[in-house]
Amino acid sequence: MIALSPNNPTVAALCFPEILKRIQAELDNIVGRDRLPTFDDESLLPFLGAFIKEVTRRVHLHSSITLPADMVDGGST
Repeated sequence: MIALSPNNPTVAALCFPEILKRIQAELDNIVGRDRLPTFDDESLLPFLGAFIKEVTRRVHLHSSITLPADMVDGGST
């Protein structure tokens, strides 16, 4: 199930279409439409890099971890 909150990277990106347009423009200007970006292009794509870092940060901050009950209470069930 996908959470519909701004913390979900896909939803956040859809809420800010100008961000996606800027990323696409950066990719078109540097990489073009005839190939995929490579790691050699990374330094030339600062806005895309910043977007990826922000998405990673949001996913990391807002991901939930489920632990078995015996790990939470020290195993004294």
